[in-house]
Amino acid sequence: MANYEQLLKEAFHFGTDYRRWGPLFVFQTVLLMIAIVWFLPSFVMLLSATETSAVGGILNALLGLLGLGIVWGLGTLWFSLALTKQAAGTSSWGTSGRFAVRKIPWAILLFILVMVVGTAASLVSAIFILVPLQFAASIVLSVLVGLAFFVAIPSLVVRNTTGIAAFKESISLFRKHKLSVLVGWALITFIGNLITGIVFLIDATVLWQLIAPVFLSLTDPAVMASIFSSVLTNIPLLAVLGIITMIGFSVATAFSLAATTFFYKQLKK
Repeated sequence: MANYEQLLKEAFHFGTDYRRWGPLFVFQTVLLMIAIVWFLPSFVMLLSATETSAVGGILNALLGLLGLGIVWGLGTLWFSLALTKQAAGTSSWGTSGRFAVRKIPWAILLFILVMVVGTAASLVSAIFILVPLQFAASIVLSVLVGLAFFVAIPSLVVRNTTGIAAFKESISLFRKHKLSVLVGWALITFIGNLITGIVFLIDATVLWQLIAPVFLSLTDPAVMASIFSSVLTNIPLLAVLGIITMIGFSVATAFSLAATTFFYKQLKK
Protein backbone atom coordinates (compact mmCIF):
# COMPACT_ATOMS: atom_id res chain seq x y z
CA MET A 1 0.00 0.00 0.00
CA ALA A 2 1.32 3.42 -0.95
CA ASN A 3 2.21 6.00 1.69
CA TYR A 4 -0.54 8.47 0.79
CA GLU A 5 0.21 10.94 3.59
CA GLN A 6 3.81 11.33 2.49
CA LEU A 7 3.09 11.68 -1.23
CA LEU A 8 0.26 14.19 -0.62
CA LYS A 9 2.50 16.32 1.61
CA GLU A 10 5.29 16.29 -0.96
CA ALA A 11 2.83 17.03 -3.76
CA PHE A 12 1.29 19.92 -1.83
CA HIS A 13 4.76 21.40 -1.26
CA PHE A 14 5.54 20.96 -4.96
CA GLY A 15 2.20 22.35 -6.13
CA THR A 16 2.33 25.48 -3.96
CA ASP A 17 5.91 26.34 -5.02
CA TYR A 18 5.59 29.41 -7.27
CA ARG A 19 8.56 28.18 -9.30
CA ARG A 20 6.38 25.24 -10.38
CA TRP A 21 2.96 26.79 -10.93
CA GLY A 22 4.19 30.27 -11.88
CA PRO A 23 5.09 29.62 -15.54
CA LEU A 24 1.82 27.75 -16.09
CA PHE A 25 -0.03 30.68 -14.52
CA VAL A 26 1.69 33.13 -16.89
CA PHE A 27 0.81 30.94 -19.89
CA GLN A 28 -2.85 30.64 -18.87
CA THR A 29 -3.13 34.35 -18.07
CA VAL A 30 -1.64 35.42 -21.39
CA LEU A 31 -4.09 33.18 -23.24
CA LEU A 32 -6.96 34.61 -21.18
CA MET A 33 -5.91 38.16 -22.05
CA ILE A 34 -5.66 37.28 -25.75
CA ALA A 35 -9.12 35.69 -25.58
CA ILE A 36 -10.59 38.81 -23.98
CA VAL A 37 -8.96 41.15 -26.54
CA TRP A 38 -10.10 38.87 -29.37
CA PHE A 39 -13.67 38.12 -28.30
CA LEU A 40 -14.79 41.31 -26.54
CA PRO A 41 -14.92 43.41 -29.76
CA SER A 42 -16.73 40.56 -31.52
CA PHE A 43 -19.28 40.41 -28.69
CA VAL A 44 -19.83 44.17 -28.82
CA MET A 45 -20.32 43.98 -32.57
CA LEU A 46 -22.85 41.15 -32.26
CA LEU A 47 -25.05 43.24 -29.97
CA SER A 48 -25.68 45.81 -32.71
CA ALA A 49 -24.81 43.95 -35.91
CA THR A 50 -26.98 43.07 -38.87
CA GLU A 51 -27.62 39.42 -39.65
CA THR A 52 -24.87 39.27 -42.31
CA SER A 53 -22.20 40.95 -40.21
CA ALA A 54 -23.26 38.89 -37.19
CA VAL A 55 -22.46 35.69 -39.12
CA GLY A 56 -19.04 37.08 -39.99
CA GLY A 57 -18.45 38.03 -36.36
CA ILE A 58 -19.41 34.54 -35.19
CA LEU A 59 -17.09 32.90 -37.73
CA ASN A 60 -14.25 35.20 -36.71
CA ALA A 61 -14.83 34.36 -33.05
CA LEU A 62 -14.97 30.62 -33.78
CA LEU A 63 -11.70 30.70 -35.74
CA GLY A 64 -10.06 32.55 -32.87
CA LEU A 65 -11.47 30.00 -30.43
CA LEU A 66 -10.10 27.14 -32.53
CA GLY A 67 -6.64 28.70 -32.70
CA LEU A 68 -6.54 29.43 -28.97
CA GLY A 69 -7.81 25.92 -28.25
CA ILE A 70 -4.95 24.35 -30.20
CA VAL A 71 -2.36 26.58 -28.50
CA TRP A 72 -3.92 25.90 -25.09
CA GLY A 73 -4.01 22.12 -25.67
CA LEU A 74 -0.41 21.82 -26.84
CA GLY A 75 0.84 24.28 -24.22
CA THR A 76 -0.98 22.49 -21.41
CA LEU A 77 0.40 19.15 -22.61
CA TRP A 78 3.93 20.59 -22.65
CA PHE A 79 3.53 21.95 -19.11
CA SER A 80 2.10 18.62 -17.92
CA LEU A 81 5.11 16.71 -19.24
CA ALA A 82 7.60 19.30 -17.96
CA LEU A 83 6.07 19.42 -14.47
CA THR A 84 5.94 15.62 -14.33
CA LYS A 85 9.63 15.53 -15.24
CA GLN A 86 10.35 18.04 -12.46
CA ALA A 87 8.37 15.97 -9.97
CA ALA A 88 10.42 12.97 -11.05
CA GLY A 89 13.61 14.77 -10.01
CA THR A 90 14.59 17.37 -12.62
CA SER A 91 14.56 20.86 -11.14
CA SER A 92 15.39 22.93 -14.24
CA TRP A 93 12.67 24.26 -16.53
CA GLY A 94 15.19 24.21 -19.38
CA THR A 95 15.96 20.51 -19.04
CA SER A 96 12.37 19.46 -18.33
CA GLY A 97 11.07 21.70 -21.13
CA ARG A 98 13.36 20.19 -23.76
CA PHE A 99 12.43 16.72 -22.53
CA ALA A 100 8.72 17.60 -22.78
CA VAL A 101 9.10 18.72 -26.40
CA ARG A 102 10.56 15.34 -27.33
CA LYS A 103 7.74 13.50 -25.52
CA ILE A 104 4.79 15.43 -26.96
CA PRO A 105 4.27 13.07 -29.96
CA TRP A 106 4.27 10.04 -27.66
CA ALA A 107 1.90 11.78 -25.25
CA ILE A 108 -0.50 12.57 -28.10
CA LEU A 109 -0.38 8.92 -29.20
CA LEU A 110 -1.02 7.89 -25.60
CA PHE A 111 -4.10 10.12 -25.37
CA ILE A 112 -5.37 8.73 -28.67
CA LEU A 113 -5.02 5.18 -27.35
CA VAL A 114 -6.88 6.11 -24.16
CA MET A 115 -9.64 7.78 -26.20
CA VAL A 116 -9.97 4.66 -28.36
CA VAL A 117 -10.31 2.45 -25.29
CA GLY A 118 -12.78 4.90 -23.71
CA THR A 119 -14.87 5.01 -26.90
CA ALA A 120 -14.86 1.21 -27.13
CA ALA A 121 -16.03 1.01 -23.51
CA SER A 122 -18.87 3.44 -24.27
CA LEU A 123 -19.92 1.37 -27.28
CA VAL A 124 -19.95 -1.79 -25.17
CA SER A 125 -22.18 -0.02 -22.67
CA ALA A 126 -24.54 1.19 -25.41
CA ILE A 127 -24.80 -2.12 -27.26
CA PHE A 128 -24.66 -4.87 -24.66
CA ILE A 129 -26.14 -3.33 -21.52
CA LEU A 130 -29.84 -2.80 -20.87
CA VAL A 131 -31.06 0.79 -21.32
CA PRO A 132 -32.00 1.39 -17.64
CA LEU A 133 -28.45 0.44 -16.62
CA GLN A 134 -26.53 2.17 -19.41
CA PHE A 135 -25.92 5.44 -17.58
CA ALA A 136 -24.55 3.72 -14.48
CA ALA A 137 -22.54 1.30 -16.61
CA SER A 138 -21.01 4.12 -18.64
CA ILE A 139 -19.90 5.87 -15.43
CA VAL A 140 -18.36 2.66 -14.07
CA LEU A 141 -16.56 1.95 -17.34
CA SER A 142 -15.29 5.53 -17.55
CA VAL A 143 -13.89 5.28 -14.03
CA LEU A 144 -12.23 1.95 -14.85
CA VAL A 145 -10.62 3.45 -17.95
CA GLY A 146 -9.40 6.39 -15.87
CA LEU A 147 -7.94 4.04 -13.26
CA ALA A 148 -6.28 1.84 -15.87
CA PHE A 149 -4.43 4.81 -17.37
CA PHE A 150 -4.01 6.85 -14.21
CA VAL A 151 -0.21 6.59 -14.17
CA ALA A 152 0.37 6.51 -17.92
CA ILE A 153 1.94 9.99 -18.12
CA PRO A 154 4.31 9.39 -15.16
CA SER A 155 5.28 6.09 -16.77
CA LEU A 156 6.00 7.85 -20.06
CA VAL A 157 8.16 10.48 -18.33
CA VAL A 158 9.87 8.65 -15.46
CA ARG A 159 10.85 5.62 -17.54
CA ASN A 160 11.57 7.80 -20.57
CA THR A 161 9.72 5.26 -22.65
CA THR A 162 7.28 5.22 -25.57
CA GLY A 163 3.57 5.95 -25.42
CA ILE A 164 2.74 2.33 -26.16
CA ALA A 165 5.01 1.05 -23.39
CA ALA A 166 3.52 3.56 -20.92
CA PHE A 167 0.04 2.50 -22.05
CA LYS A 168 0.82 -1.14 -21.28
CA GLU A 169 2.58 -0.49 -17.97
CA SER A 170 -0.25 1.65 -16.62
CA ILE A 171 -2.71 -1.17 -17.26
CA SER A 172 -0.31 -3.69 -15.69
CA LEU A 173 0.13 -1.60 -12.53
CA PHE A 174 -3.63 -1.20 -12.18
CA ARG A 175 -4.12 -4.96 -12.47
CA LYS A 176 -1.47 -5.58 -9.78
CA HIS A 177 -2.47 -2.78 -7.38
CA LYS A 178 -6.21 -2.26 -7.93
CA LEU A 179 -7.04 -1.02 -4.42
CA SER A 180 -3.97 1.23 -4.15
CA VAL A 181 -4.69 2.82 -7.53
CA LEU A 182 -8.34 3.33 -6.64
CA VAL A 183 -7.49 5.05 -3.34
CA GLY A 184 -4.70 7.11 -4.91
CA TRP A 185 -6.90 8.21 -7.79
CA ALA A 186 -9.76 9.13 -5.44
CA LEU A 187 -7.56 11.16 -3.06
CA ILE A 188 -5.62 13.02 -5.75
CA THR A 189 -8.73 13.74 -7.82
CA PHE A 190 -10.68 14.92 -4.78
CA ILE A 191 -7.98 17.30 -3.53
CA GLY A 192 -7.29 18.68 -7.00
CA ASN A 193 -10.98 19.29 -7.60
CA LEU A 194 -11.34 20.76 -4.11
CA ILE A 195 -8.71 23.42 -4.88
CA THR A 196 -10.37 24.42 -8.16
CA GLY A 197 -13.83 24.11 -6.60
CA ILE A 198 -13.01 26.63 -3.86
CA VAL A 199 -11.71 29.08 -6.47
CA PHE A 200 -14.76 28.68 -8.70
CA LEU A 201 -17.05 29.07 -5.68
CA ILE A 202 -15.41 32.42 -4.96
CA ASP A 203 -15.82 33.41 -8.62
CA ALA A 204 -19.46 32.35 -8.73
CA THR A 205 -20.29 34.21 -5.52
CA VAL A 206 -18.77 37.48 -6.75
CA LEU A 207 -20.26 37.16 -10.24
CA TRP A 208 -23.69 36.47 -8.80
CA GLN A 209 -23.44 39.65 -6.74
CA LEU A 210 -22.83 41.54 -9.98
CA ILE A 211 -25.47 39.86 -12.12
CA ALA A 212 -28.26 39.12 -9.63
CA PRO A 213 -29.54 42.74 -9.39
CA VAL A 214 -29.87 42.82 -13.18
CA PHE A 215 -32.09 39.74 -13.26
CA LEU A 216 -34.15 40.88 -10.33
CA SER A 217 -34.84 44.42 -11.51
CA LEU A 218 -34.97 44.46 -15.31
CA THR A 219 -37.24 43.06 -17.99
CA ASP A 220 -36.00 40.41 -20.41
CA PRO A 221 -35.08 42.64 -23.41
CA ALA A 222 -32.80 44.75 -21.27
CA VAL A 223 -31.08 41.94 -19.38
CA MET A 224 -28.24 41.19 -21.83
CA ALA A 225 -27.34 44.84 -22.35
CA SER A 226 -27.38 45.45 -18.61
CA ILE A 227 -25.20 42.41 -17.91
CA PHE A 228 -22.72 43.63 -20.49
CA SER A 229 -22.74 47.10 -18.93
CA SER A 230 -22.16 45.58 -15.50
CA VAL A 231 -19.22 43.58 -16.86
CA LEU A 232 -17.63 46.69 -18.42
CA THR A 233 -17.93 48.72 -15.21
CA ASN A 234 -16.34 45.94 -13.13
CA ILE A 235 -13.42 44.96 -15.37
CA PRO A 236 -10.78 45.49 -12.62
CA LEU A 237 -12.68 43.18 -10.27
CA LEU A 238 -13.17 40.60 -13.01
CA ALA A 239 -9.45 40.81 -13.83
CA VAL A 240 -8.63 40.02 -10.19
CA LEU A 241 -11.04 37.07 -10.29
CA GLY A 242 -9.40 35.86 -13.47
CA ILE A 243 -5.96 35.99 -11.85
CA ILE A 244 -7.22 34.13 -8.76
CA THR A 245 -8.80 31.50 -11.01
CA MET A 246 -5.60 31.01 -13.01
CA ILE A 247 -3.54 30.69 -9.82
CA GLY A 248 -5.97 28.12 -8.40
CA PHE A 249 -5.99 26.12 -11.62
CA SER A 250 -2.18 26.26 -11.92
CA VAL A 251 -1.64 25.15 -8.30
CA ALA A 252 -4.19 22.33 -8.66
CA THR A 253 -2.54 21.16 -11.89
CA ALA A 254 0.98 21.19 -10.42
CA PHE A 255 -0.27 19.38 -7.29
CA SER A 256 -2.14 16.68 -9.23
CA LEU A 257 0.75 16.00 -11.61
CA ALA A 258 3.26 15.79 -8.75
CA ALA A 259 1.00 13.58 -6.62
CA THR A 260 0.40 11.19 -9.52
CA THR A 261 4.14 11.03 -10.23
CA PHE A 262 5.04 10.39 -6.58
CA PHE A 263 2.30 7.75 -6.44
CA TYR A 264 3.68 6.03 -9.55
CA LYS A 265 7.19 5.96 -8.07
CA GLN A 266 5.85 4.37 -4.89
CA LEU A 267 4.02 1.70 -6.90
CA LYS A 268 7.28 0.87 -8.67
CA LYS A 269 9.24 0.28 -5.45
